[in-house]
Amino acid sequence: MADLGVRPGGDATVALQRALDSLAARGGGTLRIGGTYRAGVAVVRGSNITIEGDGGTLRDTRIVVAPGARGLTMRNLTLLETRGRADSYLLDISGSDCRFDNLSLIKRPMAGGYQGYLRATSRGCTFDGLRLDGSNGLFVSGSDHTFANFELVSTLRRDMGGDDAFAIKAPGTITQNIVIRNGTVRGYAAAVSIGSEVGSSAEHRGPGIVRNVLVENVVADRCQMVCFIKPGALVYDWRNGLVENVTLRSIRLTDPGGFLFARGVAISTGRGAKVRGVTARDIVIEARAHSQGVMPTAAVDLGIRNVGAPGSIEDVDIQLTYDGSGSAGYPVDQIVRIEKENPSVGTMRGISLDVTGSDARIAGIYVGGGLDGAVTVRRANLRRVALAPPASLGAAGIWADSRVNLGSVAVEAVRAPNRGGRAR
Repeated sequence: MADLGVRPGGDATVALQRALDSLAARGGGTLRIGGTYRAGVAVVRGSNITIEGDGGTLRDTRIVVAPGARGLTMRNLTLLETRGRADSYLLDISGSDCRFDNLSLIKRPMAGGYQGYLRATSRGCTFDGLRLDGSNGLFVSGSDHTFANFELVSTLRRDMGGDDAFAIKAPGTITQNIVIRNGTVRGYAAAVSIGSEVGSSAEHRGPGIVRNVLVENVVADRCQMVCFIKPGALVYDWRNGLVENVTLRSIRLTDPGGFLFARGVAISTGRGAKVRGVTARDIVIEARAHSQGVMPTAAVDLGIRNVGAPGSIEDVDIQLTYDGSGSAGYPVDQIVRIEKENPSVGTMRGISLDVTGSDARIAGIYVGGGLDGAVTVRRANLRRVALAPPASLGAAGIWADSRVNLGSVAVEAVRAPNRGGRAR
């Protein structure tokens, strides 16, 4: 940058764009940053361009990788947003085969909003050593993306920022083959979410599919959820989405003080959406709930909303350990909660559980009505459940209003009054 006549700290918007356009015209090359410069929007076109940060910083700069751009490499660079705007973001990727090594996206002062977007046309992008700080995470769509060795930090406040770390979407498109591994996220709503923008809407008429997602070896520190799969479930009018083939493996969530935790692995559908083929292995949660009575809390929460066309959840296999002991925060309502808002609406089948858990206010496992034969508890070791159930609700180690297939079960229930239903 110094060779372009821009002084450190100066406005490099014009010079940066000219340099990128020159490299594109030559078929590629390297631009070295070094130092700290302020710039606006910079668009990368063409192929085989390298932006070598050399430890430098671009302030208030958005890097846009245009559709058709290929083979961009960015490394050892910080993009720093200093204007405190929730609507600002630092990275916008529509190209393919890009690599980002040791890239930092930071909002200082802190603000809400995603830090970056991978658009539906993006393909084959690899992030190694990504660092985020001071806002929400990334909007992820497109195909064949890998994120590894990352550290993502939200605002660590409850009133600003801190939405999902990796927010996987498919707004009328197909998002597939996403790998997220070997990293830490701190203070987000969910370490990984899928939805709500999965399916079709008034503006997006495409299929809306997310498939083949792998999340492994991730630590979630003071997060509300490990994973939230939510096509068609919230207030947004996304319909008929499909989420399939999601694998969660070796993930640890810790929030013993109840800073944010509400649910561990959560799946919710509505408006004709389908979720199928979710496998979770070696999920370990050590957390207390942030609140009680505000929203349902559980280590595993599967539900079908009574909104729009019936939704479905099929072939979900979860192995999870939950430790809810401690004095801060609150005990969760149930360690496992499985329910349809309307027992006659929607379909669940092939739900298989292997759960070890302690400290729940109402029940260890709750299965609602309209789910005969849908749930198999292969193994359950439940301790200190039914700690303080409300008088109006049934409490038990396992409370089911549907027929449940039980394997090896051990339960220590503190208070388990009989109020009908089927309690164990």
